[in-house]
Amino acid sequence: MSDTVLCKDCKHSFTPWHAWLQPSKYALHCRKTLVATHTNIDPVIGEVKVKSHYQTCQTNRLRSFKDETCGPDGRSWEPRRRQDLFKYIKHVST
Repeated sequence: MSDTVLCKDCKHSFTPWHAWLQPSKYALHCRKTLVATHTNIDPVIGEVKVKSHYQTCQTNRLRSFKDETCGPDGRSWEPRRRQDLFKYIKHVST
């Protein structure tokens, strides 16, 4: 059994409906990383409204943007299935 925690086994990960049309191994998104609706100022065309969205698990695990994100070590990881409970206990205790 591997000691690393995987996003595919986390209860916060999901695959959006549009990713089923063109499957990819990096299609998982994380429910813990909601980016709220905001506006960006573009000097060419003016204000651009950005809809709220979830970051991909790949982006979330590559580097830690904030303290509450997962990061490479999987700080926010929680088991999706009951079989991974001992992996969670081992992950939390280290």
